Amino acid sequence: MEVVDCIVLGQGIAGTFMSYELIKAGYTVMVIDLPKTNSASKIASGVINPVTGRRVVQTWKIDAILPFSSLAYNSISTFVDIPTVLENVSLLDLHASEQMKDAFDKRIKEGTSAYVHNVPDTDTWRSYFDFDFGISKIEPALLIDLMSLLPAYRQYLRRQNILREHYFDWNYLRIKENGHEVNYDDGRLQVRARQLICCEGVGVQQNPFFRGLPFRFNKGEALLVSIPGLPRGHIYKLKYSLVPFGQSDLFWVGSTYEWTFTDDAPSGYFKKQVEEELARRLKMPFNIKSALSGIRPATEHRRPFVGAHPHYPAIGLLNGLGSKGCSLAPFFASQWISFLKQHLPFDPEVNMDKFC
Repeated sequence: MEVVDCIVLGQGIAGTFMSYELIKAGYTVMVIDLPKTNSASKIASGVINPVTGRRVVQTWKIDAILPFSSLAYNSISTFVDIPTVLENVSLLDLHASEQMKDAFDKRIKEGTSAYVHNVPDTDTWRSYFDFDFGISKIEPALLIDLMSLLPAYRQYLRRQNILREHYFDWNYLRIKENGHEVNYDDGRLQVRARQLICCEGVGVQQNPFFRGLPFRFNKGEALLVSIPGLPRGHIYKLKYSLVPFGQSDLFWVGSTYEWTFTDDAPSGYFKKQVEEELARRLKMPFNIKSALSGIRPATEHRRPFVGAHPHYPAIGLLNGLGSKGCSLAPFFASQWISFLKQHLPFDPEVNMDKFC
């Protein structure tokens, strides 16, 4: 039987940063993850946007999370020996209505957000887009190259013999020593650990310790669209966001938030909606290359779940990140280390004790 300090279940963006922070802190780790092509992390845009919603308000904890994310992504890029996966970008919101223009103008006039700005050269964008209500800029925003980071980190795990591409069956888990140790033995994988941290995304539905938490899963769809000649130094917000993707002329275009769905497959309806929007607003030729879709692990109270189970402390959770996995995963993985090393409490807003 293998013996490690911590098992991390899952290797999306949450599991990646959770295992990385543990390794960096000196813990021995095993990551258990059966790969899935359309997990939420693998189809995400990688955008960390400091402003959100129709009221143009700052994203939760963004003043702390934005600088933390910059350091974290540069650090993990160096750790796996790849060029930095982080890019500082601006987001240009091409307003679809007078109401949205007024909402941005109000924030700018108030001076209450350091992230919202006027765009003085609006007319330069008329050769690319059709818009009637002006443009505002959100800056700084961050763009994370998940397409490079997640596979590179997985290769690191393989080289270190830390990864087990194995189906985790909860029927074979046993909790020992008054809830402070776990044993897993399904005949093919045998491992003992002081801590199991669950970062399995929507796989939490099979997790007997946490599946009763008030998750609210939603389906997201996006398209990869070739738009030759569109400047790649910005994210463009129309009805959908246009996000530079990879190193060519591809843009990630999306996304939806479907709260009622029957499967996780792409729909022809979404593709039709995007085609109509781009044909109406974009003054350049475009070519749809592929469709993406997956299920996000969001929560009813719009906050993640982070921490140890109140009755079984060897079982912990980092999940429910929704569409903000890129920003929340590094931040709360670090809180896990503070908890394990210094017994510091988790942020009370992510505490799940009242739900367990």
